Amino acid sequence: MAKAFGKKDKWKLKKKYKIILPENFGSKEMGLVISSDPGNLINRKIKYSIRDITQDKQKQHVNVIFKIYEVKGDRALTMFDTLKVDRKYLMSRIIPGHTVIDQPYIVKLKDADIKLAVNVLTAYKIHASQKGDMIKRIPVVLDYYKNEGMHNFLELVISGRTNVEIFKNLKTIAPVRRVEIRNMKVLQLIPITGTTETSTPETPATETSTPETPATETSTPETPATETTSTTPVQENLPSETPHPSNNQQSAEQSTRTPSEQQPTGTA
Repeated sequence: MAKAFGKKDKWKLKKKYKIILPENFGSKEMGLVISSDPGNLINRKIKYSIRDITQDKQKQHVNVIFKIYEVKGDRALTMFDTLKVDRKYLMSRIIPGHTVIDQPYIVKLKDADIKLAVNVLTAYKIHASQKGDMIKRIPVVLDYYKNEGMHNFLELVISGRTNVEIFKNLKTIAPVRRVEIRNMKVLQLIPITGTTETSTPETPATETSTPETPATETSTPETPATETTSTTPVQENLPSETPHPSNNQQSAEQSTRTPSEQQPTGTA
């Protein structure tokens, strides 16, 4: 049967776009995505493991989900959305009879609100009161990072420094075998305009420095004062030398006088 005339192939209308990771992940190019309309790529989510990004085999169980927020030309720009740890990896670490703590928390950072799920494995079965103290201690530790930015906090979580800090604080209550942040998701981003508003009040401070320039102009009238003081001693010294002129100077002065001035001297 013949094909209908005027029917276009949809695959020929689609284009390839490069997936670009955020700056804190090195702005790397990670594969391609195909779409016929760039607008359809907005809010599309893509998952990669830390091993695929950093080539670190010890982090192959940690997955990062990115979200496309803008398309420029043939580049699809992404931003961080979620961090997840493989469920199979967590289940393989659990020992029967030991206490497991899995508790969600909300951390308010400087530029974002993030929801965390902390997984703690103890060395043995602990008492219920010890478990309650650990659950209360974890948000106190997470409060240390309230002045951190989202990108810096994400690097601390991926590198394991946040896990080590929680481990140090919990082992004082009961022996702990492992701490893992198994889930991390961005709830809300604080607008960047809040930082620009704080910078605008600083600009008038630079304008206040302009009135200081007339102070330099006031110093200019002081220079004539120094010139007058230097000229007055010269004028005072000249009369002290003129009362005793030499004979040649007297003859020169008499020659320059007018006849009306010389006549009285002749009569005298």
